[in-house]
Amino acid sequence: MIPKTFFIPILFLFTNVVGQSLLKDIKTDNGSSHPREFIPLANGNSFFLTKTNTNENTELWLTDGTNAGTNLVKSPYTAPFGPYFQNNIPSNFIAFNNIMLFSAYDAQFSSNQELWISNGTAAGTMILKDIYPGPYGSYPKNFFVLGTKVLFVATNDTAGEELWITDGTSAGTQMVKNIYPGQTSSSIQGFTIFNGEAYFYASNDTQGRELWKTNGTEAGTVVLTEGINSGTASTIEFGQELPVANSNYLFFPINSIVYGREIAYSDGSFAFPVDLNGGYGDGNSNPKDLTFCNNIVYFTATRFGNPRNIVYIDEFGLGNGISGATESDPKDLRALNNVLIYTAVDFNNKRQIYRFENTGFFSQRQLLKNINPTLVSGEGIFPTNLNQRKFIVANSQMYFIANDGTSGFELWKTDGTLLGTSIVKDHFAGIESSTFSNFQLFDNELYYICNDTVNGFRGRKTDGTLAGTIDIEDINPSLGLSNIYPIAKVGNKFYFTGFNSSTGYELYKMESGVASLVKDIKTAGFENGKNFNYVKETTNAILFNYDDGKHGMELWKTDGTTSGTTLFADLNPYPIDIKGDFSNLSTFDFYSGSSFINTDFVEFGGKTYFYANRHLMVTDGVTTPTIFHENAAYSVGSKYGLKEYAGFLYFSVNEELWVTNGTIEFKLKSIEPYGSGSPLTDFNVCNGKLFFVAFTQANGEEVWVTDGTGTGTQLLKELIPGVNAPTYSFKFEIVGNTLFFTYQDPIIGSELWKTDGTNAGTVLVKDISPSSGSNPQYMTNYNNQFLVFSADDGTHGNELWKSDGTPTGTVMVKDIRPGSESSNPINLNKNSFSHNDFGVLFFSYNGTSNVLTKSDLTEIGTIQNSSIVGAEISGNEFTSIFSTTLDNSIGYEPYFYDGNETFLGKDVNPGNFSSGANKFFYANLRNLVMFVADDGLAGKEIHVLKDCRLSQTFSETWAGQNTVNVRNNITSSAKVQVIGSLIYSAGKSILFSPGFETISMPSFTAKIDGCDYNTSGPPPGF
Repeated sequence: MIPKTFFIPILFLFTNVVGQSLLKDIKTDNGSSHPREFIPLANGNSFFLTKTNTNENTELWLTDGTNAGTNLVKSPYTAPFGPYFQNNIPSNFIAFNNIMLFSAYDAQFSSNQELWISNGTAAGTMILKDIYPGPYGSYPKNFFVLGTKVLFVATNDTAGEELWITDGTSAGTQMVKNIYPGQTSSSIQGFTIFNGEAYFYASNDTQGRELWKTNGTEAGTVVLTEGINSGTASTIEFGQELPVANSNYLFFPINSIVYGREIAYSDGSFAFPVDLNGGYGDGNSNPKDLTFCNNIVYFTATRFGNPRNIVYIDEFGLGNGISGATESDPKDLRALNNVLIYTAVDFNNKRQIYRFENTGFFSQRQLLKNINPTLVSGEGIFPTNLNQRKFIVANSQMYFIANDGTSGFELWKTDGTLLGTSIVKDHFAGIESSTFSNFQLFDNELYYICNDTVNGFRGRKTDGTLAGTIDIEDINPSLGLSNIYPIAKVGNKFYFTGFNSSTGYELYKMESGVASLVKDIKTAGFENGKNFNYVKETTNAILFNYDDGKHGMELWKTDGTTSGTTLFADLNPYPIDIKGDFSNLSTFDFYSGSSFINTDFVEFGGKTYFYANRHLMVTDGVTTPTIFHENAAYSVGSKYGLKEYAGFLYFSVNEELWVTNGTIEFKLKSIEPYGSGSPLTDFNVCNGKLFFVAFTQANGEEVWVTDGTGTGTQLLKELIPGVNAPTYSFKFEIVGNTLFFTYQDPIIGSELWKTDGTNAGTVLVKDISPSSGSNPQYMTNYNNQFLVFSADDGTHGNELWKSDGTPTGTVMVKDIRPGSESSNPINLNKNSFSHNDFGVLFFSYNGTSNVLTKSDLTEIGTIQNSSIVGAEISGNEFTSIFSTTLDNSIGYEPYFYDGNETFLGKDVNPGNFSSGANKFFYANLRNLVMFVADDGLAGKEIHVLKDCRLSQTFSETWAGQNTVNVRNNITSSAKVQVIGSLIYSAGKSILFSPGFETISMPSFTAKIDGCDYNTSGPPPGF
């Protein structure tokens, strides 16, 4: 215990040790090319799409399977320009005589998608023909080889979308026939080859939708089914299955005025309907699932009032049902070893797998195997989603997904016999099921991705035996691969992509049983600008989103140390099907399945709630997040509302308002009974009410309010009469009991409004720019007295404004850049200005650069500091941090500011280099500042600095805190009484002035340690 003592002035001067600021080198790979869309050629070469440029856009490459033979075909960024592929818009490709025909754009941001050709050289890669001249594209698609030419569908300005053909030359690229005369499209669906001609469905104004055939000439393009229905009545319905042929006839479903929905056949000259129902009932047999097996065409149909079953057509008869069949609702028809395999529901209403063999002399139908004998009835043996059942034929056996009741849904095989039908491997041990995707065949083996009990998702291959089912990455462990995706078989090579911590996702091949890297195509890493956009500090962890280059954009957590920084939850795990729809994928996650964080993190009841991938998730910060409530919004990137109000958590389930106490949840009100598919957004609590934005069919997008009851949940005020489209143009900020907001009015533009939660109290604050919208930005609550924002009044440019909620109190603080030119107040990566005890802080333009600006909301107190240049600032009540250069020898680095002086936080990228520090976040519980910066070694990663005052003076009597940290100096003449210990920690000096004394303290420590923090050390204290 230190006795009551007066100290003489003592000055401690030491040099503190600089700690490590890099939190963790999260993204270690040097770049991923993400190869995909292989188009094999007959000569063994393959075209493919990949990414090598800094913009992460797609380019066309060619490979022969060797490093030297894997090269860019033609760049879309250097003249003469090559094809440009938009990341989220699929292109179409076809291999043809060792060349490739495809659709692509002629430039970035162009709408001119046209027909291209490439022989694998830059000179031989060009637009083959500008089918739709001008700024519009013809969008070629549905490529189909017909003899020595290629059929396709394309659009031009005179004929609409019609049938075209090409021989690989510009002159030989012509429209075959304008089937629907004029500019209306004929809606072609096809093609099926039969006797050397191509068959397809098409529509016109005189014959309806019919079956057509073509030999590639206008004269040889004729309709076949017009005789079934005369006039404009269509024989073929939209979305109908394409024809299937045996050696003699082409078979296809029709809708006949006479017979109903039946089957028809054609020898290529005429089409003949078949009445399978013989006039029974409504006359519709509704044929579908056409399958060719051993020169027999099978399909399913309903006949004579019986349940749907299998019908087959051969040379001995037309429309024979399977003899003795007691099952119904057949699906999954496949041909295997001249035997038809299918699933159907037995007399116990249990779906089973069956086989049917027809040699022409006898037929035999039997249950192939009772895979799950304990299942009494229902669909439990096969996945309910037909696409997940697979039924992939591989030479003499077929693979499928099934559940035997003890192993969950796993990979099975069959050769069409009872003994040859068995489980391949129980990947996920026990009754839990594996998830499968990306199936590819190569050398009598099946390649795929699935998850197992121990390692999660991995690339696998199997020959159908347990011993022959192995992880692809185990074939050559020295490659250090994970996250392997099968891509394509090309000749005697099998291509796949895999992740390596040094090379990222690159192209590999399997040849003669050996896996090897083809080429490290992209050697420079991509810094994802979406990193560290959602950050939340909780008691147990700091949560943030990040893309480590392997898992995509996912949820991470940290305790402020390197060892405590880990991937918290891979909410959208690998794999994804790279052949699928790219519309919801960003440019960086073709192989990584990024998650979409749909709202900010909200703490409630000791847990953290947030939306990810449309679902409301919950976590305590220690255990992996789980789904609290599922959603089914139309878009995975939809924005959602989430807020604590009156002791409950309110959240959006699409267009419904829900509430929970953390255990029980219930729907408070359905805002849109018809289901618009638009989630409720922008939850704000003000003046004892909860506000949100909703879209309804009656009122469009408007502000709503609730008092926590169903009857008290209502439209606040129809700001825009009629139905306005969703724009998410609202911006909100609370000051005291007033909710300020902006929105885009069609007459006055974007202006400032306010509400007290009543219809009458919802009014325009001020039409700041009468000629057009003032577009208020960076709305900030300043000390619950003023709303601070930037706006353009149409006269002074974009400047700093404030409002007390009245028209007269809504004024420009200062014309910082006098005249009509704008100073454009800005605070990048933030939705508001920074402010603390020494005023509002932001950057504004002085005619040369953006400089630090401080304002006390008076004209005279609004001052630009021309020596500090930057664009983003963040802070708490006593410090701010920004990136600038005050020393030409160290470049742009993070600096702290206390309203008077600046202090270098750290020279993150030593020497005359800039770290580009940005996205500053104050973790106040841990007294840390986190930000993204490039140290010149690890690339752009998260760095951490200690947050504390620059200097501090104590003179009053206080019962102080346990630790006082300052970056520079402590001066104290205080009388301090603390129960426990007290630490004075400063970076430069501690000065005890006359009057300083400690009273009844167990211990007191003064040390020169300051605010340095080493991320490799223990976690920071609270």
